Amino acid sequence: MPDRKKMEVDVDHTGRVEEVEEVVERTAVPPAAMQALMRVLPKFEPTLIERSTRHNFEIYYEFEGKDSRGTEIDVADDTAN
Repeated sequence: MPDRKKMEVDVDHTGRVEEVEEVVERTAVPPAAMQALMRVLPKFEPTLIERSTRHNFEIYYEFEGKDSRGTEIDVADDTAN
């Protein structure tokens, strides 16, 4: 069965790839990145996690979810670099 991961590729007007985003499971996030997120937002529950590879090959993790009050927030965590 094929893997049906969601990906997004952002390209500039010249055709240069600027960013590739891939939806990943929480288990794919490096422990240091998840620990950094939990230090700042201990009650945050991610509902979507994307691994973002930028044009310079740096990797970032982007988290979407809700905090303890149910407020939706987006968090970019770059501790994996």
